[in-house]
Amino acid sequence: MRRLAAVLLTALAVSCGIVGVCEQAPDPGSGAAPRMARSSATAPDAGLGDVAGSWAEPEAGDVAAPDGGEARLLSTGLVPGVSAYEKMNVFERPDYNSPRIGYLRRGVRVLVRGPVDAPPCGDDGQLWFQLEEGGFACAGKGLLIGAPLSAYLYVPPPPDLEKPVPYRYARVRRNRTPVYKRLPTPEERREVQEFLFPPPPDAGSEAGLDGGAAGEPEAWPVESPPVADDLGDLGEGAPAPDESPPAPRPAEGPDAGAADAGPEDAGFSDADRELLQRGPRHRLLVRVLMAGFTVALAGMERAENRTWYRTLDGGYIEDDAIGMIDVRDERIGRMLDATTTLPVGIVSGRSARVYAKNARGEIVPEGALGKFDSFAITGEERRGDRVFWATADGRYVSRQRGIVVVEQLDPPRAVGRWDKWIVVDLTLQTLTAYEGPVPVFVTLVSTGKAGFETPRGVFRILAKHVSNPMDDFTLGEPYAIDEVPYVMYFQQNVALHGAFWHRGFGAVRSHGCVNLAPRDARWLFDWVHPFRPEGWYGVYATDTDPGTIVWVRKSEPRDGAGPVAGSR
Repeated sequence: MRRLAAVLLTALAVSCGIVGVCEQAPDPGSGAAPRMARSSATAPDAGLGDVAGSWAEPEAGDVAAPDGGEARLLSTGLVPGVSAYEKMNVFERPDYNSPRIGYLRRGVRVLVRGPVDAPPCGDDGQLWFQLEEGGFACAGKGLLIGAPLSAYLYVPPPPDLEKPVPYRYARVRRNRTPVYKRLPTPEERREVQEFLFPPPPDAGSEAGLDGGAAGEPEAWPVESPPVADDLGDLGEGAPAPDESPPAPRPAEGPDAGAADAGPEDAGFSDADRELLQRGPRHRLLVRVLMAGFTVALAGMERAENRTWYRTLDGGYIEDDAIGMIDVRDERIGRMLDATTTLPVGIVSGRSARVYAKNARGEIVPEGALGKFDSFAITGEERRGDRVFWATADGRYVSRQRGIVVVEQLDPPRAVGRWDKWIVVDLTLQTLTAYEGPVPVFVTLVSTGKAGFETPRGVFRILAKHVSNPMDDFTLGEPYAIDEVPYVMYFQQNVALHGAFWHRGFGAVRSHGCVNLAPRDARWLFDWVHPFRPEGWYGVYATDTDPGTIVWVRKSEPRDGAGPVAGSR
């Protein structure tokens, strides 16, 4: 017992030396503090608060070493910690050469055990600790133990997982919009304006590179925000050699996206592309944005009679340079069960007529289904040259274009008896989720258009992220979208993900990824493997938790029913 006590005291002293702060553990005889909930986000100006010193008494079985005895804990009590890096990596074993299994963003509280009896993880003798949910992080290399975060560190707000998308988004309205590292003074704003819009060598100081005024930013025109269809797509994957995505266009018809501020500038000059590719290289700037780019917002501040928005990466952007995006809160997908199962019809066109039988047994019009409405099919009836689907609620829908019918499939050979798996149909533009032989969810999607086709085959989810920025400045029309929601990569840079910038589901339109409505993407994100512990921002598939199977296939089109051709 004396030897064990000496080991524990030594471990405690080492860990205190790492972080510079030591909280006293509760006396086991007096009853340990209750366990905290699993990882949760903390406010930017908050330290560990009530968790500091909330050590838990080791429970039975806590002493068991992780990974079959490969790493031994020098202390098994729970210690409060917080992720201090922008991305705190978590490893499968206390070894940087072991697989990375996930990460947390800055400001997330965690409970850890340790330190671990393993070689140090830093040049200054930092030690490994085991997270309560599993995996290992390095104290002093992303993990902070027993001390609050520095007040000088920017902590982004946690994602709001109850809403359709995790953050508030805005669309940039003009080219060369600066994002500042801090709130600028009027003099600094003029300095940045002159940097971004220098006069050409053969012109006076009044003209900028774009032909506009090079004076105060107040001189830039501000138009009332029109309704815009979308931002194009994310451009994931390499484009065809001679093809560039078209510029954003105004909304037309029912496929229009959420109302947002359209860009004032159109097109990109060679100087714009050079500025994007090399970065701003200015002491006051985080980055420079172009018209049509999308930013995720963390909050709003007022300074010198101006309104500024804080971007999620900690920068500042002026309010008149952006227009808010109003994300629709809708789920297109349909949950399936024993009473509502495949085949299911989904309206991918504008609408579909609904019929009912009258007293004489005639099938007569009764109403209409709207875009994205769905119905379970129980049979078919033919009346003359027309075919009607009988629905589960006793009505009828005429077989017609603009309705896709999803039928049940047998799983590919790689699927185990009760494995989860997904099938994406490139012909129908649909996604169906299965648990073994049982379909549980079906929805419309948008996959890659001509020249950017979504790859076919059987894959597994490799990684999933609550959100992930996506950009490409090498295309004919560069793009950048901050924090694309609910990203699930399954083949290199091709992913399933939420798309809040269009409603054209049921038609091809992306640059290779599989676009889902945000609510559908949110449900799928939680359903697929690998499992994401609460508070973790991203996870990677491992041998012990392989990703869910994704089968991308092309079915034979059926006569008289199918998806509406995409406009782009």
